[in-house]
Amino acid sequence: MITRIYAPDLIKCFGTLSEGSGVNEEKISAIMRKTRAFHTIVGIHHITRNGKPDKSFFPLMNFEGYDSKTNTISFFSPYLSYIVKEIYSASIRCNKKGNPRIKRNGQPMLYPSNSYLIKPSIISERNKAAVENVFIIVQLIEQAGDKGIAHIKAKTLIERNEALMWRLKRDTHPHRLLSRVFKKTWQLLREQTLLLEVYEDIKLPDPNDIEQIPTFGNLDHVFNFRHKGKKKNVRA
Repeated sequence: MITRIYAPDLIKCFGTLSEGSGVNEEKISAIMRKTRAFHTIVGIHHITRNGKPDKSFFPLMNFEGYDSKTNTISFFSPYLSYIVKEIYSASIRCNKKGNPRIKRNGQPMLYPSNSYLIKPSIISERNKAAVENVFIIVQLIEQAGDKGIAHIKAKTLIERNEALMWRLKRDTHPHRLLSRVFKKTWQLLREQTLLLEVYEDIKLPDPNDIEQIPTFGNLDHVFNFRHKGKKKNVRA
């Protein structure tokens, strides 16, 4: 997947082109040098394989060239291409046997790519493991539908959260980390989502209730997110 960007726009992004100034050969050469410099940067993708942490390495960016006719810089990102493929694979709906569900037109059924129930401001939260928990839980609630009861084991939630799994394996105090992440998760469900405004009488875990904070001794604890359907004055 090759990306082409209008050279003056790219130069402006690097802060080397002021309003009203022109683009000359020297500036084009400079921006090409900066673009090629990204080739030495490697993107790392952390995964879990056979129950053990693993990682893959991909070049962040490869410079493809400059086209004087279109005045564009072209580059290719193996790392971002890999991430896009991973996101697409994770978005495919599968049956209980793990096979993709197929629509009538032959295309695979996909999960929603985003949710209006999550506030954009969540991106500024520093506890990324808790943020990922929120994404997983909100998606779970939406998939269950108005009449469904969303529920998930603490163990399952942790296994789906690669960021949390990775941190737990490396933290010197994993018990404290687990408690901190889940307490923050329950806070964010209230503060950074619209679940309470959209779903009638939805039950969200209390961040101050110690029984709702899992430990490594009770990972089979099931979190239930019961509600009475979406409120009538809220769009579906």
